[in-house]
Amino acid sequence: MASHDKHLIARSLDEVWVISQGKVAPFNGNFQNYRKVFQFLLYQVNLVIAINREWLNYIEKAKKDKERITADVSDGLRVTPALVCHM
Repeated sequence: MASHDKHLIARSLDEVWVISQGKVAPFNGNFQNYRKVFQFLLYQVNLVIAINREWLNYIEKAKKDKERITADVSDGLRVTPALVCHM
């Protein structure tokens, strides 16, 4: 049987086989155990995605800060000689 109906699967099957990355393998446990494992793995994947998103935001902010600071320093270097001449 192949189905997406979790209630039908839980009531009907005594074995769970998992298809992943092009391979079929038996799962050691019942359907409820498989769902718990799958939900935990999904949680971990979502956590990694959230961490990566935060890291990318941090890197993007750091790049913008660097560009702003570089521009400020460049402007300061251009202005400083004029200020020194006026003293």
